Amino acid sequence: MIYRRFDLEELLLRDKFEVFAAEIFFLKLATAEIANLPIDTNILRSIDRLKERKNSAYQKKVVDSVQKILPDIPLATLAQAALEDRAIYSEHLKKLKQALTSREIKNDISDFMCKENAEATIVIPALLSRKISTQDILKEISALRLGYDNKFTGKTGWIHNNFVGAFLQLYAPFSRPCPFYSGFKTFCSLSRGNVRHFLELCHKSIGSSFVSLRPIDSMLQAEAARRTSASFLAEIKSFGPCGNKMHTFVLRLGSLFGLSHRRPSLSEPEQNHFVIKKHSGETDSINEMLNEACKCSVLFENKETKKKDEMTEATVEYILNPIYAPYFYISYRKKRRIEFSLLDMKTIIDGSFDDFHNLMTSYNIKWSVDPSASEVHTLSLFGSGS
Repeated sequence: MIYRRFDLEELLLRDKFEVFAAEIFFLKLATAEIANLPIDTNILRSIDRLKERKNSAYQKKVVDSVQKILPDIPLATLAQAALEDRAIYSEHLKKLKQALTSREIKNDISDFMCKENAEATIVIPALLSRKISTQDILKEISALRLGYDNKFTGKTGWIHNNFVGAFLQLYAPFSRPCPFYSGFKTFCSLSRGNVRHFLELCHKSIGSSFVSLRPIDSMLQAEAARRTSASFLAEIKSFGPCGNKMHTFVLRLGSLFGLSHRRPSLSEPEQNHFVIKKHSGETDSINEMLNEACKCSVLFENKETKKKDEMTEATVEYILNPIYAPYFYISYRKKRRIEFSLLDMKTIIDGSFDDFHNLMTSYNIKWSVDPSASEVHTLSLFGSGS
């Protein structure tokens, strides 16, 4: 007998999880007897009507309808709202002043504020923290203001490459909901094909008082994402005999990713996955933890797609489940990785409190992170590794 093997999770992710999630969303609302739903949920229970569900017009309608309830906020709108928030704006000014002071730049601070483009304004402190000449940055700001070709919106992609990292930096010090984690499509990304995770995000956003198809405020969604993330993070403790150890591992890993997101220069923004640089050494306990974490979907394995160093033998990338991203104020998008040594990974998994504290300190120095910024999510997270 010949068997064919199909990875159902892969097929679901590849073949329009957003449509499936939207259908489940409206099916739950129908069960709760919410009136005036945009689709007839009987279609979801009938094999005979499966062809209708594959129709592109139907699929667009069901996704568009749920997005009206859980609206995705454009990055430009997030940026503008952030700069209109007194606390967030003050944090931005703080970062901008620090960057100007560290480079002994005498220009007025207003020279580095672009009222015409909030996204550009938010990434400027990171650009000033790099080896980019002040005149080059001022030149590009001027070009942006005048509507000319520039490196912010052009091929260089200063906004595209740096905005999310810079935006998350502004919210992390306050331990408050971050609207970057709101929206239907964002919820689908955070869930990564896990319907239970998606429904929990929706449930915490809507609450028990939902009686009509009104839009849910983005900050309510962001708070729901944070609470859901914390809940599923705590759940790791129940994952079998090594649950407690795995929980500590994820806290430490997330703390390191969080620390990388605090780098003033954002030279490697949005790091949320890693590879292990291979060399001789004991790997049994490391492999055991990585295997268990992947088995429990705490981590996901992925074939390595990029190599900075051709001498690196690593072939597998490990991606932290994006549902944990809101807890650590890190990106859920798979963008850049960290390369850990075998010794570093051993410390993250098995190291004592002091061992991990020393590792964090070494990365703190390496990445030039303000110690006060790195304390936000790490001081209570080290654990003993036991």
